[in-house]
Amino acid sequence: MNKKQGFPESDSYTKFSISFSRDVERFLDRVKDEIRDKGGKRISRSEIIRAALRYVQSLKVDLENVEDEDELLERFKTANKK
Repeated sequence: MNKKQGFPESDSYTKFSISFSRDVERFLDRVKDEIRDKGGKRISRSEIIRAALRYVQSLKVDLENVEDEDELLERFKTANKK
């Protein structure tokens, strides 16, 4: 791990902007605070998001005819149950 940036050293990354609701921002802050409070090391919001996305990548999600974000979320939930 490249401790300065929190990236695995063997991977290359690109930076881009993404918008989140205030609720998501508060959730990410709660997660990182809980990790620290339970003896974990300091972790960034970006690291939490990357970990969550890597998990989603491992799912076998049915992407046929997805029409919006809410439907995609339901497909993720269904894939997680399998």
